[in-house]
Amino acid sequence: MTETMAGFESGYADVSDGGRLYWEHAGRGPVIVLIHAGLWDRRIWDAQMEPFAESHRVVRYDLRGFGRSSPLEQPFSAREDLAGLLGALGIDQAALIGCSIGGGLAVDFAIEFPGSVSALVAVCAGASGDPTDDDEATIRVLEEAEALAEAGEVDRAIELELGVWTPPGDDPSVDARIREIAFDNKAAETAQWSLSRRLDPPAFGRLGEVSAPTLVVAGERDASIMAPITDNLAAGIPGARKVVLPGADHLPRCAGPRSSTVSCWDSSTRSRCDQPTPAASSSRVAVRSHVHSLATNRLTPDRSASRSSPGKSRIRSIPAAIRAGAPGPGS
Repeated sequence: MTETMAGFESGYADVSDGGRLYWEHAGRGPVIVLIHAGLWDRRIWDAQMEPFAESHRVVRYDLRGFGRSSPLEQPFSAREDLAGLLGALGIDQAALIGCSIGGGLAVDFAIEFPGSVSALVAVCAGASGDPTDDDEATIRVLEEAEALAEAGEVDRAIELELGVWTPPGDDPSVDARIREIAFDNKAAETAQWSLSRRLDPPAFGRLGEVSAPTLVVAGERDASIMAPITDNLAAGIPGARKVVLPGADHLPRCAGPRSSTVSCWDSSTRSRCDQPTPAASSSRVAVRSHVHSLATNRLTPDRSASRSSPGKSRIRSIPAAIRAGAPGPGS
């Protein structure tokens, strides 16, 4: 089940390549867009919506292949999807807060559409193209999960993945909610994620192009490989700041109404993002031009599209997923 939170407006946005994205929003003021992690959907942001909506217009949505959004049926770009969503909602510029693969997407988007991003918060995320070596212990577990999914034992695959990313914490109700959302999205386990077009060249060698104020958030209990990956991200983006959340895993969460992510949105970051950047006017032109190109079916081809091949449907290695910039489940 994928419910809508009471009192929030919701709808669907038609985006490029036949995609349809489900969204919800609430509040007024400067815009914040929340981008979820793989395995889950927009509901991982339940604890953030109301606090952010007190002083901002906050938007969350389901990535293509998750929740209520359309399934993967043809090649697509998650960055073009996000640009199309912003255009459909009349948003010229927004602060992006993304977790895991959602954070990597936010970084990629900030490079491809710099004028559309007023601030960037990357939670337990890395840059596409990051060269960090795989963690052998973690990759063994994820390879086992991949084999189980390919054999049709999707539930067991999800259990293994949850053990890597979100081991049980001290609140059974939060653990149960995370499990529920993951199992609601089990169809994503066998989706063809190679259809996702990558940023070319990838973000790792282009982090200097990110002009938005940036906060990199890491979890103290996250998989060990994420420490150097988040370090690389913070070091590569000019002026970026990194914070480590005590006791947090790959999906920082809190049972109370004030989550750790909201706490990170301190007065300094908030004041910087709430003022439109000098590129706001060019952002309006870029987004509106993009929406027009969607309507007239004249999209500029992604250079990586011609090199995309079916291959495996999943990328479960943490660095491999980050290198690919793929928004599929697994991290």
